[in-house]
Amino acid sequence: MSGSVAVEQQQQRLAEVFLVLWRQRRDGTLRVREPGGNARYLYFRGGMIEHVRSARARTPIGAALLKRGKIEEGERRQALELHRKSGERFGWCCLELGLCTEQDIREALIFQAVEEITDLFTWKGAQCSFHRGEPPLDVFDFDDLQMPLRLHTESVVREAVRRAAELETLRRQIPSLSDVYTLSPEALYSMQQQHGGAAEQELLRQLDGERDVQELLQSVRLGELEALRALVGLVRSGQVVPLTPLQLVQTAAECEREGRLEKAYRLYLRAEAGGLAQLDLPNRIAKLADALGRREEAVARYLEFAERCRAEELPEAAVAAYRKALELDPGSVQAMERIVGALVELGKPQEAMEFLKQLVRRCDPERDRDKCQRMWQEVLRLDPEDLDAHRALAELFLERGDRVQAVMELEELAAIHIASGENERAVEVLREILEIDPERVEAQLQLATTLAGMGRSEDSVQAYIQLAERLEAGAAGGEKTNWSFLAEIYEKIVSLDPGNVKARQWLADAYRGKAETDKAVRQYEGLVAALRERGPSEELASALRQLVDLTPDDYAVREELGLVLQGIGKRDEAHAVLREACEQAQRQHRFDVARRCAEALLRVDPLDLETHRLLHRVASIDRDQERAFLAACDTARLAVIARRDDLAAEYARKALELRADAEMRELLAGALERGGDGDEAPRAWVEAGRLHLENEDFGRARAAGERALRLQPGMPAAQDLLYLVESRRSSTRSAGTEAPERPTDKPMITGGSPEVTIVDRPRRKHGSVAGVAERLRSLRNPLAAAAAASPAPETPAEPQPRAAGVAAASARLKALKVGGGEPVGAAASGEPADALAQDGWRRVEAAGEAESEDAGQAPKPRALSAAEKLRRMKLGGGLGAAAAGGAPSPASPPQSQAQGAGAEPPPAAPKGM
Repeated sequence: MSGSVAVEQQQQRLAEVFLVLWRQRRDGTLRVREPGGNARYLYFRGGMIEHVRSARARTPIGAALLKRGKIEEGERRQALELHRKSGERFGWCCLELGLCTEQDIREALIFQAVEEITDLFTWKGAQCSFHRGEPPLDVFDFDDLQMPLRLHTESVVREAVRRAAELETLRRQIPSLSDVYTLSPEALYSMQQQHGGAAEQELLRQLDGERDVQELLQSVRLGELEALRALVGLVRSGQVVPLTPLQLVQTAAECEREGRLEKAYRLYLRAEAGGLAQLDLPNRIAKLADALGRREEAVARYLEFAERCRAEELPEAAVAAYRKALELDPGSVQAMERIVGALVELGKPQEAMEFLKQLVRRCDPERDRDKCQRMWQEVLRLDPEDLDAHRALAELFLERGDRVQAVMELEELAAIHIASGENERAVEVLREILEIDPERVEAQLQLATTLAGMGRSEDSVQAYIQLAERLEAGAAGGEKTNWSFLAEIYEKIVSLDPGNVKARQWLADAYRGKAETDKAVRQYEGLVAALRERGPSEELASALRQLVDLTPDDYAVREELGLVLQGIGKRDEAHAVLREACEQAQRQHRFDVARRCAEALLRVDPLDLETHRLLHRVASIDRDQERAFLAACDTARLAVIARRDDLAAEYARKALELRADAEMRELLAGALERGGDGDEAPRAWVEAGRLHLENEDFGRARAAGERALRLQPGMPAAQDLLYLVESRRSSTRSAGTEAPERPTDKPMITGGSPEVTIVDRPRRKHGSVAGVAERLRSLRNPLAAAAAASPAPETPAEPQPRAAGVAAASARLKALKVGGGEPVGAAASGEPADALAQDGWRRVEAAGEAESEDAGQAPKPRALSAAEKLRRMKLGGGLGAAAAGGAPSPASPPQSQAQGAGAEPPPAAPKGM
């Protein structure tokens, strides 16, 4: 009853819309759409209906002409053929063939419009919308507009409402429009007797045992209302009866063989609706639905058929039906779920597993998480080494927060990859495990081992290091750690990366702690080799200290330790290490080792006075006179700079004991002079002058004699020396020859290589202490050495500001020790240390002012008295020579110098000189 009320209300609303348009004489298009999507368009002009158009016309124009009796069935087929060939409208084709007139077509269109409007009033839930203006061309084409119907809207609506109400009543008396009716024996008799009205007779003629009610309504030359009224009357009278379900199946099979698939499909559906329960009926319907393009229906029917087969214990037929369903809809979850069980029943686990994988990938991981887990676990039950299942389960467990289960699944996955030789994938999985659980020792060890097997040594080392660090961290936290296991890890690191400092350090310390000295030494040696490449550092020094403790007789290690300590700025410790090694080697009479250690000390600090003394002592004990002489010379020179005149004199004497050397004699004289030895200093200057004279270094010889006279005026030996110098010089000039220029190179104090410490350059017998300053500059700054090689200015001046290298050397003077005690100078004189150091440089440079003319350093000119000029003229020098030379006469020392010394003018030189 409620359904009838709803239909009546719908009819009233639709009728009201039509009547409003009629009363207001509106122009426009009314669109009526049913919920199923079908729509019809009615064009109103002045409130009257001019055109009706439907995308799927209920009564096509051909059917309307046929129902109105304007054409026959054969003529309709002839017009349809022309319509298909020409593409023209059906009405135009009828006119072209002369089958009807325009008036006939107009009447058919009116009949068609009334049928369509009547059908509108049977729709449920129809929606209306009105669009003003001319008819839209996308709905009504040009031919439609050529024949306006001009239907009276009010009359049409009243008739449509009446007919719709009657149609609803008649349709309720027909069980289904898909029923197929056939003539009963009584109907056959009635047809023979020509009983019944025209409508009944028309209907009986169209009954053929195949047409259903819907087709029957289309084929009879009656309107739908008249045809249904006649059919209901025939059913009530018993003249027609519906086919049974079995008869419908038989008829459908016949239609299927003839290719009338749509007809067969409807008959099968009606047979099923009639209660027929044949096993293969769903399969037949599924095939026809598939052929007709109704895939969803086909899938559902195949699944239904498969379930019936499984119920009848026909698994192969069920699997075939499931496969058909999946061919039509590969994403059918229902089909996948059901086919898995059927395949397992058939003993086909691999196929079942593949379907499970397809199925689980189509599940919603958020909504169907438990279901997905069960499916993947079922896959693993069928194949325990399935990679996809392990991966998917790991992800599911992670999403749930179950990290332990996730790691277990990933470990299984990594093991499968390794067993298959897929090491790259195994490495990826192992790294993923460590991201989840960084403390997973098994995964870290497996990662390192796998990387090593792949030849990726650097990555393997990093993995081993991370593992070792985690184990050490665990031990620091109170966990028990297997020492041998940790040592094995570090040994593997060293085997892969011999230069790994951390591993070497750990192993060395560990083996030393276990008193395994040989292993500890081997690891410390490797550690030193690795750190050595990085340059001097505290780490390298520490490793060398440990190695020194383990190998006390290895002097090469001590030597390297000293050099490294020097490189990192620990000079005192460097000195102590090297000196201890040197002294110990000396006590053991291993002079080569002692000398090498001393030379290493000099490489650490070329200006270390005590080291030079040590080197001299070693050479002396070893009876190596040449090295002893050179060491004594260097010691004496440095003692001068350090203002240790007593020490300078001592080592100058030691050098002179080994070899007569003008420079050492001169250095001795200067040291004695500064030491205040008024007796021995002049004699030493005279001896130095004689050696210079032997070397034909007249300038230095004369300077030495003059120095002696300044210290001891009237000293006969000095006067004799000056006389001999001038005589030899005059004779040389008279012969027209000059003494050749002597080499200026002197021994240089240097760090050198481990084999040689003092470079013995060609020595000149008339060298001076002044060269020490330049050599010290060369040790500290090569640029300063180059500057020192240039000629000195004619007039000595105060030292200019030194270069950076010279300043550094000057600063080092403050650190020179007196027998290992406090710095020299500052404590003795009370002067600032920097001033004393600078004074040391000045003293060395002042000594160089006495260089001879051969060395390119002429003395500063001064005025001569008339007596001196006359005396020189008597000696053969002439006034010109006296005026040009500006130097004191060898027979008469300079008056100013003699007076400055506080003595009487010296007497004339003995003639025997």
